[in-house]
Amino acid sequence: MCKGEPGGIDPAEYVDALTPKMTLENFRPEEWAALAAEAGMKYFVITAKHHDGFGMVDFPGTDYDIAGRTPYAADPMLPLSKAVRDAGLKFGFYFSQSQDWSKPGARPNWYKGLDGDWNEYVDEHAVLQLRHLLGGTYGPIDILWFDSGSVTKTREGGLKIWEELAAQPQILVNNRLKVDGLGDFECPEQWVPPTVQNGKAWETCMTLNGSWGYNPTDPQWKGTDELIRNLCFVVSRGGNYLLNVGPRADGSWEPQVAERLKGIGAWMAINSKSIYGTQATDLPAMRWGATTWKPEAGGSRLYCHIMDWPKDAALRLPLKNSVRKVCFLGDPNALPVCKDGEDGLVVHLNRSGPIHPAATVLVLDLEGLKPEPLPLVIRQEYDGSIKMLAAEAECKGGVYVHFRNPQLDGWHGNKPQERSAKWKVRVEHENRKYRLVARYGFNAAEAPKDMAFVCRINGQEIKIPLAITGVEPDAHNKGNKQLILSDVQSLGAVVLPAGLHDLELCAEGAPAKFSKPKGRENKKLCYTAFPMLEELRLEPVK
Repeated sequence: MCKGEPGGIDPAEYVDALTPKMTLENFRPEEWAALAAEAGMKYFVITAKHHDGFGMVDFPGTDYDIAGRTPYAADPMLPLSKAVRDAGLKFGFYFSQSQDWSKPGARPNWYKGLDGDWNEYVDEHAVLQLRHLLGGTYGPIDILWFDSGSVTKTREGGLKIWEELAAQPQILVNNRLKVDGLGDFECPEQWVPPTVQNGKAWETCMTLNGSWGYNPTDPQWKGTDELIRNLCFVVSRGGNYLLNVGPRADGSWEPQVAERLKGIGAWMAINSKSIYGTQATDLPAMRWGATTWKPEAGGSRLYCHIMDWPKDAALRLPLKNSVRKVCFLGDPNALPVCKDGEDGLVVHLNRSGPIHPAATVLVLDLEGLKPEPLPLVIRQEYDGSIKMLAAEAECKGGVYVHFRNPQLDGWHGNKPQERSAKWKVRVEHENRKYRLVARYGFNAAEAPKDMAFVCRINGQEIKIPLAITGVEPDAHNKGNKQLILSDVQSLGAVVLPAGLHDLELCAEGAPAKFSKPKGRENKKLCYTAFPMLEELRLEPVK
């Protein structure tokens, strides 16, 4: 339908094919709300209208909606909004304000057919539909979720849409109207920011499988453990987690949905204290999992979500605070703690494996009003190598961690410190030789000249040559490309004594400024000013 003519489905054909299936004969709003509450959810957002323009509420002045065209012949949002509130959850609407493939003027510019004036669409449809949603029929609306802000074609029309929110001044609104920076929170889609997002209100929106609606041909269900870990990562970085469910046309959910939500709820029944009311910590990224914290009487409480169980059953924390008590959440038996030299604390877990395969939560009652971090010190692996990840780097200026798959990007700036990243590493063995290996992706209009990664450590300097690695189809969005990541070795090696070392990686020859190709062009080219670095490794030379 979105392709328009020629080649697309006519709106009438679309509706005639699908609406007879929408019986909602198994629609049980109380069960929907109860399952959401059992999973530990605190708010519920439901689609009032998506891009196809077909209303899932009974919009006035049209029969192009569920009440006017389907066997259900009623407005499901009336009983659903009541059931959600009765279950103690907040209630909100998703509303496609800029796209409506059934109306002239409200298709993106790159689609064909149904040409028209977008401002007229706003006046005659979007504003009136939004006025209905916020007019009191469904009670107080706590959240409004806009979409496709890139299709907001005029500031004038966008502001008219925004003005309708005055009907419910308490409402929270996302930032996808894309007009004048309006909106209360950001909403990364299908990914979790790799670092703490201080000073921003945000919410990751994500599907249970790979589809936003019901899709019987999509078997790519995320496992319960993956969803629990996503929740822990989201909250540890200061965000909320909006998890999407696509109902069937009869109003039921697929069995995988209930199974996963009940699994999350079972974990939350024991561990919800580590989620609700917590904040992101200032501790550096932890490979074994994620951390949250909250104030406690006379001190603070740190929650460690252990996802990768340490091989030696010893959890290392770069933490200054003294510890009053440490135990597993749900188990009051105290565990031993000791100092790990200057690197922080070690908690001896006294278990050979996790309590829960997704995340086992350790609780530390601390002296001090909040957890106080120490610099992260990266230790050698069991094979003698030292692996430094992008999200663990200390960096300033132009360098930053790239989203989705954490990588250091933005190697540019007028000052050397704006084009460098640093890690602290601890070498256990005396005077061994190490080769440096960088895993990076790089695509540019021309082969690099006079450019290299330069590593400085213990008074020694070695170079890593640069090469174009190219691009491949993006698994998340097949219309785009993503960088191919490759391992590239240094030209030389370094000899390091045992002890603590500062390693600095500099971008030699990186530009002071860099402008990527705009919009959809760069989604195909993935041009970068300098390689996007995923990890750096010191590997022993045998």
